[in-house]
Amino acid sequence: MNLDNVINETEKRNGGPQIIKQNDDMNSIKANPFDSLQVWDAAEFGMTREQAIEEIKNDPVQMGRLKEAAIKRANLNQADDGSISMFVSADLQDAWWHELGKCISHAANSQQAIELANMGFIAKKVPLMVPANYDANTDETKVGKSYPHNPYEKMIHSGAYAVVREDNGHNLTQGKSVGGRYTVLQYSEVFEIMDEIVGQGGAKFHSAGVLGGGERAWMLAELPEEFEAAEGDNIKLFLLGVGSHDGTGATKFMLTSERVVCANTLRQALNGKDCISFRHTKNQKARAKQAAKALLMAKVGIERLQAKVARAVDVTVDQTQAEDYFALCLDDIVETTVADQRVTAASLTDGSLLSSILEITDLEERQTEEKRLDRCKNRRAKLLKDIIERYESDRNNGMVSIRDTGWSAYNAVSEFADHSPLNTYKGDRKAEKRFDSVLMGRANQIKQNALELVLEMTVA
Repeated sequence: MNLDNVINETEKRNGGPQIIKQNDDMNSIKANPFDSLQVWDAAEFGMTREQAIEEIKNDPVQMGRLKEAAIKRANLNQADDGSISMFVSADLQDAWWHELGKCISHAANSQQAIELANMGFIAKKVPLMVPANYDANTDETKVGKSYPHNPYEKMIHSGAYAVVREDNGHNLTQGKSVGGRYTVLQYSEVFEIMDEIVGQGGAKFHSAGVLGGGERAWMLAELPEEFEAAEGDNIKLFLLGVGSHDGTGATKFMLTSERVVCANTLRQALNGKDCISFRHTKNQKARAKQAAKALLMAKVGIERLQAKVARAVDVTVDQTQAEDYFALCLDDIVETTVADQRVTAASLTDGSLLSSILEITDLEERQTEEKRLDRCKNRRAKLLKDIIERYESDRNNGMVSIRDTGWSAYNAVSEFADHSPLNTYKGDRKAEKRFDSVLMGRANQIKQNALELVLEMTVA
């Protein structure tokens, strides 16, 4: 009987979560031609983007390359038994990455989560070594009489270490190194800390997963607190833990909220800090305990969030005001410079951009800037259309209790930042970059700025 069957049989007896869906086939990741055609000029290429997408869809070679790239970008860990190291509870499956890994009936406790996400492996710090007979001048290892059998007879290192998995020897530091003070905090220990933070019998985990070969991992636990923004619009609160073994990042804990109707996330600052974080040093576990206590005290941030949401719900916004607000939000989304001037809602309407272009004396340069401005306008128009469609949906302005409010307008922008396919993330680790962006990076900043703009509207 495999591990999943053991878990299922155990949970049936104990009333825990059951695996209701499982997909470990990386080839099921869908390739999207749109990803490769974000920047498009129909006049230059002689066809519309839609026509180009259809051509790619009908070309098995190009689609094969796109699928291969999509699998590589996903960067999800696959355990030695072939299972994907990720799970999500049924109530969050709308946000399930590529529908890979396991979907479970309801939230899991820490021990169940560790097993479901294949996080039970041990990471170990080991010294970096070079052959004792290594010749730095020739970049060769000379096996002579002194070292016929063991070229590593003498270990040479200078306080540099790698972090490796004990089960399969995979190097988690990926060509980098950590110092002697670095202390490994096992992912299982991060779960323990989150149990302590949540209290009340331990955390209930709705999702957890491992990226790459185990270099990074996340754990999402529901907090007992929940509030209603308006009738039928509930806000759940979660604690997110992000751990790493790659030597580049601190372990972080942060509060995040989610609208039940659309899975929008909004980070809430804790006592003026983005999150509680700490480096991997010998006193790390002690610092982690302190961080847990600080985070418990910082739950006052939940009250601040609730107050901000209430203010956003109270403000009245008509269609024109909503579109003006979206245009301001686009200033954070589309960061473009034309004629040495940043393109903003203000510079597009006051004529200053056009004046700057007309001041360019070189005809070719002026035409180049005019084309750049046209592309930027088209990009903003496309994004604005996406946001307005989200605004007019049943999840936002279609919901009677928040219709024509700042909260409805904000959530259209938040939903765009979290979920729109028009947000692109380049590179081999696309899913990981989206994850970082939504919770700690660009998308998070867009949402924070959008909320502040709504709150300014309430003051006006």
